[in-house]
Amino acid sequence: MFAGLALTLVSFARGTGSGADNQRAASDLTVALMKAPGGVALLVLLGTAIAVPGVVYGIRGLRKAFQKHLATPASPFLRTAVTVLGVAGYVAKGTVLLLTGLLIAVATLQVPPEDSTGLDGGLRALRDQPLGMYLLAAVG
Repeated sequence: MFAGLALTLVSFARGTGSGADNQRAASDLTVALMKAPGGVALLVLLGTAIAVPGVVYGIRGLRKAFQKHLATPASPFLRTAVTVLGVAGYVAKGTVLLLTGLLIAVATLQVPPEDSTGLDGGLRALRDQPLGMYLLAAVG
């Protein structure tokens, strides 16, 4: 999952293709995958595979399970700061992964392949949902 995100970010950083090219490529890939035998199930499985770790990260953050991997500072103030930042970071990461996975799964089941829009369209669709601005801010 992280390798896929890294490759996407590298292609954006290198300026590979225009926005229209990227959108067309995402749409072509989605159409081809959805029309392949088992393609819809594969995309739903991919969305689930992204969403489940999001839940796990959120739970780890809320339970403060990340602390066992840290050498915490001696200062009570710094220890509290590290804990608060760790909880916030894990919950934020979990939220983003959960929302991303759900967007993939729901879009696969509800949107015709020809209407796929790529990342920008997904973020616009998230914005247009009830409480979408708050969800979009959480993703940001």
